[in-house]
Amino acid sequence: CRGIEIHGHKKHGYPAVKVGDLDAQGGKIVLRDTKNRSDHKLLLSRQALELARKNAAKRKPEEPLFPIVDARKTLAWINAKAGTSVQGHGLRATFASIAEELVSGAVLKRMMNHAAGDDVTLGHYVGKSEAQLRAGWQVVADFIEAAAAPTYAGSTRLQRGPQRRTRPWRRAAVRSTAAAVE
Repeated sequence: CRGIEIHGHKKHGYPAVKVGDLDAQGGKIVLRDTKNRSDHKLLLSRQALELARKNAAKRKPEEPLFPIVDARKTLAWINAKAGTSVQGHGLRATFASIAEELVSGAVLKRMMNHAAGDDVTLGHYVGKSEAQLRAGWQVVADFIEAAAAPTYAGSTRLQRGPQRRTRPWRRAAVRSTAAAVE
């Protein structure tokens, strides 16, 4: 799991993401030598790019992009503010669960930096452009942002549990099944 490393925490001996790993013009961060022994381009949503740019400002390329000393304390602070009790890997699982409803399996696998392994289709036939992958990151970021929007004007309380969205083909299948039952 590389999510924590984005914040500067060195879990599993991976190097922290440095300011120099950010390509603000291209809207991406390169995660070096990941668990599957390859570099991974993390294509940033508009929201993530804005955060990365703010953190990179006035920092040297060799400095951590997110200079968090103790990721556990940061996560504890976030949990206290949000009224949750999620742990580090739970964030990754939550992201994957949200993304699974919004993007194709091939895009999700690449977003999660999972190797194609024995999947011949993904490994040899299905190609995804950077634009397609970036669109996947953006739709997930937009969904999370909308789910975290205040419940009413002036509120700082987060909405609980975003509504599940289904893919268009699933909605059509549900409609046709409902019509057949009637």
